[in-house]
Amino acid sequence: MNKNILFVCKGNSGRSQMAEAFFNSIFQTQIAMSAGTEPDKEIHPFTIKVMEETGIDMTNKIPKPLTNKLMSVVNKIIVLDNELMQLVPRGCLAKTECKRQDQKASDFDERLLTL
Repeated sequence: MNKNILFVCKGNSGRSQMAEAFFNSIFQTQIAMSAGTEPDKEIHPFTIKVMEETGIDMTNKIPKPLTNKLMSVVNKIIVLDNELMQLVPRGCLAKTECKRQDQKASDFDERLLTL
């Protein structure tokens, strides 16, 4: 069975969109989606540029709102803004804190593989 992952941030125009795209380019047995609590009108131009440099086209992506329906179809939710944690049902959270400093990428890789 596929495991669905949801990346959540405020605007869904940068970080969560990038996380979704990178995740889907790496894992074939799991599907990532992303959403925002207050979605912007469009993907940030810098996001499109940075992802283009990695070979991932984001030009047709649009910010999506976080909904109860979307949360109901995923197995785990990864929140990229700690202040948004209260909006996500506790049982759906993949982790309880998003560290930004002194966090190694390999630490996240190992956690994602065990979701």
